[in-house]
Amino acid sequence: MSVLVILLSAGASILSVRSGLVTAVDQLAGALGWTAKARGQATGYATSSPEFVALVAAGLSRVWEAGL
Repeated sequence: MSVLVILLSAGASILSVRSGLVTAVDQLAGALGWTAKARGQATGYATSSPEFVALVAAGLSRVWEAGL
């Protein structure tokens, strides 16, 4: 059961980042006239946010090994 929850959570995270964050960053970059390099860096930060959230949640849950 826990494996199913992990897989569903991972899928939801990937879909939300792809359809939400990446699209929003791309539209914002286009509206502000950012260069391709700035757009790529912003997209890189956006796609790393789920990993950051997972590490913070693991740290708050005192699961220190999850960060390794």
